[in-house]
Amino acid sequence: MPEMTMQKMLQIQAKIISNIQVAENYFKMCLDASAVAQKAEPGQFIYVKVNDKYDPLLRRAFSVHRINQQPSVNSHQLKNKKKINQIEILYKVKGIGTKILSEKEKGEELDILGPLGNGFNLSAIRYPLSAILVAGGIGVAPLVFLAKKIYTHTLNAKHQILVLIGAKTKQEILCIKDFRDLGCEVRIAIENGASGKKVLVTDLLKEYLSTVNPEGQSYGTGSQLSTVIFACGPTPMLKEIAKINQEYKIPCQVSLEEKMACGVGACLGCVVKIANRKDTQKFIYKRVCKDGPVFEAQEIIW
Repeated sequence: MPEMTMQKMLQIQAKIISNIQVAENYFKMCLDASAVAQKAEPGQFIYVKVNDKYDPLLRRAFSVHRINQQPSVNSHQLKNKKKINQIEILYKVKGIGTKILSEKEKGEELDILGPLGNGFNLSAIRYPLSAILVAGGIGVAPLVFLAKKIYTHTLNAKHQILVLIGAKTKQEILCIKDFRDLGCEVRIAIENGASGKKVLVTDLLKEYLSTVNPEGQSYGTGSQLSTVIFACGPTPMLKEIAKINQEYKIPCQVSLEEKMACGVGACLGCVVKIANRKDTQKFIYKRVCKDGPVFEAQEIIW
């Protein structure tokens, strides 16, 4: 593991501040993890040991959903108050690991590693920004942190953020209020809508892009706003977004969902095929846990 990664990654015992159910099978956990939170960027994740017993053996990866700042309860004078950074994770119960996690209570401690991976790259983006955030299911988790980061990344920049959220049912549409409180416009797609018509979040994306730019010209050209797509969700959704991106030529970053064993790039169990820029007939492998989970949509061989 490179020295730089070792310096960034921390292993701590994080106390659970809260662990509440926000929808059927969905929970939000807040952790007192100031040292990790101070280093975390949108799109990165923490690796959680959910149980001290043998089963489940492996840790579980969770995107950083939000960073909260709270004043220290030990500081009584305003000038001496310190900020405690808390990490929130949003997760779905779908296996033994997340089931155990959902039963954890306030005051318990979890062994966590983080922050891990490479998150969304905001450094190469021209501002002010028109961002389109596309979430599928639990893929909404890292995008709240990203939206807040975009609004605070450059002072006095008038950003516009459109959030498209898709899920199978209305009950699985999460974080609408979080985004609207930040000032984002939110549109939703429910696959089994009451009308009986199957609507996918990628349909919303295509509809929006065709409306604001019907001739398919490159976004950002001749405009004060630079348009970028950020997406997180299941692979079929991301693959479709990559196809849409080919047509509209908009910079697009996608966060891949992949099962991980080690979480730090050692086991090579979560590799993805990436186009070789020097030879288009060949490809290379990159690790989702370490080289990602965020990649440029067009560099992935879907």
